[in-house]
Amino acid sequence: MAKVRWTVTPSRVSYSKDFDQLNSRVTFAGYRFSEENFMTMSEYLDASDSGMVRTGNDKEMYTATYNQNFRDAGVSVYLNYTRHTYWDREEQTNYNIMLSHYFNMGSIRNVSISMTGYRYEYDNREDKGMYISLSMPWGDNSTVSYNGNYGSGTDSSQVGYFSRVDDATHYQLNVGTSDKHTSVDGYYSHDGSLAQVDLSANYHEGQYTSAGLSLQGGATLTAHGGALHRTQNMGGTRLLIDADGVADVPVEGNGAAVYTNMLVKPSFLTSITITAIRRISTSTDCLKTLKQPSRWCKPR
Repeated sequence: MAKVRWTVTPSRVSYSKDFDQLNSRVTFAGYRFSEENFMTMSEYLDASDSGMVRTGNDKEMYTATYNQNFRDAGVSVYLNYTRHTYWDREEQTNYNIMLSHYFNMGSIRNVSISMTGYRYEYDNREDKGMYISLSMPWGDNSTVSYNGNYGSGTDSSQVGYFSRVDDATHYQLNVGTSDKHTSVDGYYSHDGSLAQVDLSANYHEGQYTSAGLSLQGGATLTAHGGALHRTQNMGGTRLLIDADGVADVPVEGNGAAVYTNMLVKPSFLTSITITAIRRISTSTDCLKTLKQPSRWCKPR
């Protein structure tokens, strides 16, 4: 069934229609300012604060889009056309088309590729070109990607590799070129029991080299004991669990699990009153409630 929305004001018109049986949508929007010096509230405030002379006064703008999904083929198409006129400068006509495709390639499933062609105008200058994006799963927890931009401006391309080692650790590496200069960057992130650790490094040929290290964590002290922990929500509620000296008991709430040790107590941030605990050693007996004041798991 088609869905139609149609609204009209003295200076603005919009139209949208869904074709459910065809999995497609058509939209159109346009406006026209009848006065050359008309300003929106945000434009007026900007002009008042900065005192700058306003140029490029809008006169008319019309945009039309078309979306089409071919579900059985895993293909989607997007078309956009925009025409913009001004009171005090040349008009602009922009358009772009995007084609996306999801498919399987042998044993590799959920491969995606998209291509976008575009043409933009600004101040009597024209910029046209295309984007290419490819993403392909590599193994169970990794992804290989490619992104390229080719056109009248600077060409650039980049190959990336992302891998999730486990629930707490992931990293990404990127290698690319832009304006005939090589770039390499990457990061490593680990949600540890004591802190969240983030490492990053960047190299851009002929421009700069940088590296960074971030450690985010905290300490909670109470009359019953204390714990070092990573910080997910500043000022959030903490729950301390006494494992009575038993190390490596996993406690899982939001995010990666934290583990007990012989010196301090684990802490985790929770948004519910019942928390799942997995892979607990057979050397511990765990109560089914959090009502015990200072001990949840105790050695047998």
